[in-house]
This record gives sequence, C-alpha cells and structure tokens, in this order.
Amino acid sequence: MNRSIKALFVLLFMILTLSGAFAAEKKNKPEIKTVDNYVAIFDFEVRDKDKDISRPLADKVIHEFSQSDKYEVIDRGNMNKILKEQKFQMSDCVAQECKVEAGQILGVGKIVNGSVGMVGKVYYLTLQLIDVKTGKGELYHQKPSGNMRHVRGVNQLFPAAG
Repeated sequence: MNRSIKALFVLLFMILTLSGAFAAEKKNKPEIKTVDNYVAIFDFEVRDKDKDISRPLADKVIHEFSQSDKYEVIDRGNMNKILKEQKFQMSDCVAQECKVEAGQILGVGKIVNGSVGMVGKVYYLTLQLIDVKTGKGELYHQKPSGNMRHVRGVNQLFPAAG
C-alpha cells in the first residue's frame, strides 16, 4: 500500500511537471496578432532589365488599394521605420515566406506580393494577396499590358477584395 501511494505521487508529480512544460512552451510561442483589414504592399520583383519600374508600380497599386473601402494601407514610411526598428532587412527579402514574416512584424492582416516582367513589348503584372496568419495566397491576379499605367482599381485587380 505504501508503495502504491509513492507510485501515485510520482505519477502525479510527472503529470504536473509535463503539463507545466507544455504550458510554458505554448506561452513562449507568441500568437500572431494582426489587424486583418491592414495591408502592406512591397516593391515588386522585376524580371526585366527595367528595374526602375518596381517602385512606381507598387505606388500605383498602393494608391488603388487606398481607394478601397475594405483595406487600410500601411504607408511606406511607417513600414520601413517599423522594419528598421526590428532590424529586419527587406533588401534580402525576395521569397514569399520572408515577406509574410515582414507582414507579421508589421502587424498587418494581408500583404501584396508581386512581380513584373516583359515578354516582347508586353508587360506582365502578377500580384498575389496573401494572408499573413496562414501565409497562403487568397487572391491572384495576372494581367498583360502594353503600358503599366493601366493598373486600375482594386476591384479590377482583385474582384473579391474591393
């Protein structure tokens, strides 16, 4: 009987120790808190020799998202300031996972990742709206254009987003 009580105490001690360890592990892993209607739009990857098109094109998409009633766009100045404070280097950030991580740091719910390239005399704009919590693309847009000035309206870029 005395042995049974000791075994019961040892078992109880192990259960409490393990449950405390699991609780501590869960506590150490921060929950990603985002503002779902905030979106960060990064400069686009340029798959062409015209590297100067990335910033104005991203600015155009920022403008179009700003016109939407559904999203609030985090401005580039605040975005860069927050990332710099967190010592996050966007210059090395090309992969989608890296941009999702930047979005998590910024606390936005969505990011827009994109690329632009040229085939012949036709530009191809590819944009993807990505959920920061899941890292998965929600909406996808690809549009050929002879002129990058034809980027219009979030409703046209992402019909379900506007």
